[in-house]
Amino acid sequence: MKWILIIAAAVCIVLLIVRCAKPQNIGQSPSPDPSHASDGAQDFAPFLIVEGTSVVLNVSDYPTMMDLFLTREEDGFLGNGYDWEALAGTYLREKCDAEMRDAISFDSEAEMFCAYAEEEAILMQFVAGFAAFCQDTAAVQDLLSRTEPG
Repeated sequence: MKWILIIAAAVCIVLLIVRCAKPQNIGQSPSPDPSHASDGAQDFAPFLIVEGTSVVLNVSDYPTMMDLFLTREEDGFLGNGYDWEALAGTYLREKCDAEMRDAISFDSEAEMFCAYAEEEAILMQFVAGFAAFCQDTAAVQDLLSRTEPG
């Protein structure tokens, strides 16, 4: 199982590199993009589902969230992948059940947020909830106030 996770992380990085080579809509809020869908499944743009067991986000693809992180810059937030991981961890602890908290793991990097799970259904449930949560500025600011920088 460890090798599957290592391979999934490597695939995430390759896909992130390929995606970064595409022109980005910098300064705009995320919008649906069919290229983000996994096998025609639900679209969680700008989050990208990889192999059904990982979700990645190039942090520069979500400028509105970057702005929210930077409201706490004096506390050490940079809006990087580690800060996203910290926020997602707080989201898991405060908004999700024990089964999901136990199932979701993180492997973020400076420019990339990455979460993964062995069960696709649990990952999809997490991504759906977290992506919707990220659209609610007031809720993000509230949770961010209880999050330590990554």
